[in-house]
Amino acid sequence: MSKIKELSLEITNQIAAGEVVERPASVVKELMENAIDAKSKRIVVKIEEAGLKEIEVIDDGEGMDREDAVKALDRYATSKIDSGTDLFRIRTLGFRGEALPSIASISHVLIVTSNGEEGTEVKAEFGQVISKREIVKAKGTTIKVSKLFNNTPARLRFMKSLNTEFSKIVDVLNRLALSHPTIQFELWHNGKLMQKTPGNGELIQAIAGIYHSKTARTMRHISGQNSDFKIDGYISEPLESRSNRHYISCFINGRYIRHYPISQAIIKGYGSTLMINRYPIAILSIEADPLLVDVNVHPSKLDVRLSKADKLEQLIIETVAKEIGNQIRIPDTSDWTPLSQRQAKESNDYVPKGRQLDDFWDKKAQENNSYLHEIEGSSHREESPIGKDSFQVNDALDSSFSSDDQSTDYVKKKIDQVDESFLPHGLAGVSQEVTSHSIHMRDIGGKEAIPLGKNELSEHVLSHEGTEKNQEEADLGDLLNEVEYVGQIHGTYLILQAVDGFYLMDQHAAQERIRYEKILASLSHPSFEQQYLLIPITLNFSADQILSLGHFQKIFNEFGLKYELFGDRTIIFRTYPTWMGKVEIEDELTIIVDQILSGQLTSLEDYRKDTAAMKSCKGAIKANQFLSHKEVADLLKQLAECQNPYNCPHGRPVMVFFSNYDIERLFKRIQDH
Repeated sequence: MSKIKELSLEITNQIAAGEVVERPASVVKELMENAIDAKSKRIVVKIEEAGLKEIEVIDDGEGMDREDAVKALDRYATSKIDSGTDLFRIRTLGFRGEALPSIASISHVLIVTSNGEEGTEVKAEFGQVISKREIVKAKGTTIKVSKLFNNTPARLRFMKSLNTEFSKIVDVLNRLALSHPTIQFELWHNGKLMQKTPGNGELIQAIAGIYHSKTARTMRHISGQNSDFKIDGYISEPLESRSNRHYISCFINGRYIRHYPISQAIIKGYGSTLMINRYPIAILSIEADPLLVDVNVHPSKLDVRLSKADKLEQLIIETVAKEIGNQIRIPDTSDWTPLSQRQAKESNDYVPKGRQLDDFWDKKAQENNSYLHEIEGSSHREESPIGKDSFQVNDALDSSFSSDDQSTDYVKKKIDQVDESFLPHGLAGVSQEVTSHSIHMRDIGGKEAIPLGKNELSEHVLSHEGTEKNQEEADLGDLLNEVEYVGQIHGTYLILQAVDGFYLMDQHAAQERIRYEKILASLSHPSFEQQYLLIPITLNFSADQILSLGHFQKIFNEFGLKYELFGDRTIIFRTYPTWMGKVEIEDELTIIVDQILSGQLTSLEDYRKDTAAMKSCKGAIKANQFLSHKEVADLLKQLAECQNPYNCPHGRPVMVFFSNYDIERLFKRIQDH
């Protein structure tokens, strides 16, 4: 008797649905993407009990006629492609013809649609169409999904708390809102309006609505292009960082994607201005010929393959580095209370509406907290990173700054134009904890080479070092020559008095930066002459690592490493490049080869920077080490000569600024009104 049996249509549909519909957020994503493909200008999402009870998506798009409304429930039926060649020219978000039938196979679905000429209603229960009739309806489509997973109860056991599931839905909506700022999105939960975006095409206003107006004010606009790709978006200041990379949103041809190399390219563009294990907020939109993008990798369509990915990564690194290099500043710490309306106006020159916007957010934060208790769910809470900032300013300090930079003024203006009616009323599942800390950014002009430094980025980034600096900003070298050294605190921080306030300098970070640039410069022209080893060094690897050696040959050549195969799983080094200097050659070779084969080390430039950072930290002045006036003077002189005197190699600030205004306010010499 044959052991192989043909599965029933019901089972195959449930298996297929398992790939497409993982949780309620998956349903929302697929239905919203269909609405976007239908050229909708307004999309309303209504959720009951985090989507487990009911999901309704309403759009004003093109709608469907009677025949298409029924066919939409057939598997692999789609209006978006006709032939195999169309798979490589996809510009729509959907194309597989799997989403709606997959959803219908594990739920009850009601489709109400009209193309402007005829209206149709179709009902289906767990994959079976039970009724269809003509109706009268305005142009557009409404799809209601209920009893999700009721015929697959095992799936329900894997659902998280209602708070967690709803936060996943928020995450989906927010990313779609960021990728399509011309569409107005509304999100309702249990009858309450939770989120609304303006849909006026201004991305920065969408960012203000999704994250926070204060966060949006720190965002920097970036744009760039080469022969194959065009990029546009916003990135945060280095100090406005997060503890994970989930706040980086990348879109290609309007599609949100997860692509580690692109995220890594954004981070690399920051150089050493980001602290270790900190990540920026970034919203990056990429335009490319569909022939360069393969989205047919997984039913979720989140993972893509890119042709010419190296050119895209290079463009991103250059563009981010150029903008961040233009905006290096010294942190200006105000007192630890929220900015008053008067202070905000005097120090940041915000128009009153911008301040009202912040007040509106603070008021809504309190409303959000009271609403949290109305949602059922376990005490265990998993938060969606992008949804989190919709109502929480995360662990980073709220940031605002004053600057004459035109790009900054443009961003401020656009944020201040946000109509308060478009701001979210709150999102369930995560409390809003708006920190009272504030950091201003004090503009200090760098040298001709923007402070990222000649030796800090690879050559394709160096081409932007000559960016025109703001003539109104003071040169840091002049500033350090004008300050007066007052003394030392706890053998760690130096007090430097200026005309308009004083600076606190971290002596360890300052010398770490000095040593870093000197060591990096010494490694900038490595010698590839080979030194013969008295006793050759052999390294053993697994069979798959040996087979992959050829793939990394270009990097081995860049390092000047020459090896020979010595048996099936062994390589032998008879020489080593002299640039390695006086180190434990065997240990160093082992580390380098392991990192190359694991993909951690992709260039000699990365190795030089890592080596310089490690050596600079070990030899720098330590905490609780008291310095003489001469040592302080030498330190300031050498720091002024650095390409990037603002950060240590690990991204920590070298100094912070306290203004006279802040000090007088602390001592109540200036009263808030």
